[in-house]
Amino acid sequence: MQSNDKEKACTIARRYLSVGYDDLSLRSCSIKDVSSLAEALKTNATLTTLYLGQNKIQDIGILAETLKTNTSLAELDLSGNKIQDVGILTEALTANPSLAELDQSGNKIQDIKPLAQMLQTNDIKPLAQMLQKNASLTKLDLRDNAIEDIKPLAQMLQKNA
Repeated sequence: MQSNDKEKACTIARRYLSVGYDDLSLRSCSIKDVSSLAEALKTNATLTTLYLGQNKIQDIGILAETLKTNTSLAELDLSGNKIQDVGILTEALTANPSLAELDQSGNKIQDIKPLAQMLQTNDIKPLAQMLQKNASLTKLDLRDNAIEDIKPLAQMLQKNA
């Protein structure tokens, strides 16, 4: 996507968010940078579903920061991108009271320990703590990644009964 095209897409997204729509799909738009969108989400109180699947997103740090304070987003699709680090979402998911569905399938995630650590209270705290504190998350899709060790996830599930 050319710089000018990127600016147009961001402008459209900001307008869309400011109007009060509840569903925004930006699937397969060659998006790499979500900073403008994350900035718009900081003040948006109506968007409940955001589809960002099949793009070229690698860094979701700014989006994770926004999720800490956004209370309207219930479904976030980040599938089919180039995301490797799920650890950055752990703190955001712990703080977010509204996110019910998170799709991170088809990314490049290899290590789920940070996610498992977030939800537990022992050695793998992040995932366990997140699931204990985030009562709204009902669906977490991690299929089609490169996850080899599922033991942290299994331990987390035992604690989140």
